[in-house]
Amino acid sequence: MPIIKVTQADLEKSKLIDPGYYGASIVKVSGLEKSKDGNSLNQILTFRLEPSGKEIAHYFNSKAFGMMAPLHKAVFGSDMQEGEFDTDTFNGKKVGVKVITDTFNGSLNNKIDGFVPYGTEKAASTVPY
Repeated sequence: MPIIKVTQADLEKSKLIDPGYYGASIVKVSGLEKSKDGNSLNQILTFRLEPSGKEIAHYFNSKAFGMMAPLHKAVFGSDMQEGEFDTDTFNGKKVGVKVITDTFNGSLNNKIDGFVPYGTEKAASTVPY
């Protein structure tokens, strides 16, 4: 019989959390991975939410890497500039994330829908969606 290892992060994936703003750490920055259709590349960043430890993967696609600009601004406090950018510099950084509930393939799940500087989540939560 196969033995599997189940982590707390695995257990948290199946749990929905309330929509809102949460502090988070970027715990993984993937290499570029081919998209499902094979016509582009995805950069996947994994965010670990405070205090639950729930991890949410967020995808950035090579057809719109400019969508990283709000994350860059929230993490580094400056606008992203045209040119090359080392996404590994996101690894280990803290940021505030806006979490929403979404439906994918008929199942409810949480996903990230915005970024604010770390520590400003409470103030951001008072602004209407």
